[in-house]
Amino acid sequence: MKICGIVCEYNPFHNGHAYQLREAKSRSGADALVCVMGGNFTQRGEAALLPDSLRAEHAVQGGADAVIALPAVFSSSPAEIFARGAIKILSSVPDFSCLSFGAEHADTNFYAAAEIINDEDAYFGKVKELLSRGVSFAAARSEALKDSPVFPLLNSPNDALAIEYARALSRTPERPESAGYETRNETRRVDLFPVGRIGAYKSRNLSGEISSASAIRETIKNGDESAAQNALSSVVYNDIQLYFQRNRSAKNADAALQLAEKTAILKSTPEALSGVIDCMEGLENALLRAAKQSGDIAKNITGKRYTTARIRRICLHALLGIEERFIRECLASPLYIRPLAVKKGREDVLAALAGSEFPLLTRRSDERKLSATARKCLQKDRLAEEMYRAVTGAYDAEKKKRLFID
Repeated sequence: MKICGIVCEYNPFHNGHAYQLREAKSRSGADALVCVMGGNFTQRGEAALLPDSLRAEHAVQGGADAVIALPAVFSSSPAEIFARGAIKILSSVPDFSCLSFGAEHADTNFYAAAEIINDEDAYFGKVKELLSRGVSFAAARSEALKDSPVFPLLNSPNDALAIEYARALSRTPERPESAGYETRNETRRVDLFPVGRIGAYKSRNLSGEISSASAIRETIKNGDESAAQNALSSVVYNDIQLYFQRNRSAKNADAALQLAEKTAILKSTPEALSGVIDCMEGLENALLRAAKQSGDIAKNITGKRYTTARIRRICLHALLGIEERFIRECLASPLYIRPLAVKKGREDVLAALAGSEFPLLTRRSDERKLSATARKCLQKDRLAEEMYRAVTGAYDAEKKKRLFID
């Protein structure tokens, strides 16, 4: 079986995503599309609009053959870790042979772009120096590569993430002998199929049938679901309406999450906060000061030196107790394949996923196969789920989970 992987959040799943799935299937000629989807908290450190079980269901209804979970330790991390974690999960499946993703410049050779970064002798030293001064990773990378041919791509978020996918695919897997991996010596060249972004994907305003996810989210959170109807399938639109009717406090999830994070920061110490990824060179002290002020921590700190997304990720990791040391441990250890949704009739795809060098988790008893690190990683997934329920108030939303979707 030829599997094409897609890394996603689908927050929420909209018409532009359905277009990408169609193009990925057509261009790759794959037998199956398998999405690795971020969980209930996004790469920007925010609560997802809908729970992961519902978003996975929408993806299958929109063209995916299966959706598997990206562990929380990766899904809410900086772009490099986000990409490496997703590629780690996909690469454990023998039938994974190609990757498709949205891109602003779809004609780019992303492997070549990745090689330029990896071959820049001064690049890593320059980035490390800038990061130590509190500069964001994106800004540090741009500064280090300002004279490089890849520089124009770094200001395009999908292109920048695509480079990280290519870099992750080009890496030698971190597989220490003690990690418990099965021995697999074959090397694979994974083909890349970028799909050009269409419609008003950069706009924060709705623009007909192809609108950005951020514009759709803002419209829904402001209580005007009907305005986003044209940008969504009828199934997704109806599910969103029903979800917020049943969980009226879910639209206040941002404020509830910020309060929970502020509490976690106040209970923490500078030493503990400095163990969180991207929290360095005094940022831990700035977080503690901001937590003692009124308002949102991220808004109190965000500026030229620190992006909002970076602060939100740090606050979320502090809340969930995710340390950088543990993230690195997870990158170097065998983990798991956790299916969220599979298209009905595609049991063959589930069988292909079962061929992974990581255990396939479809029942509780499967967890006995996990390594110690994988168990801890799964515990973080479950903590993130419980925290999501707490901040959204959507305690009933997960009761009707089903694996196979019509």
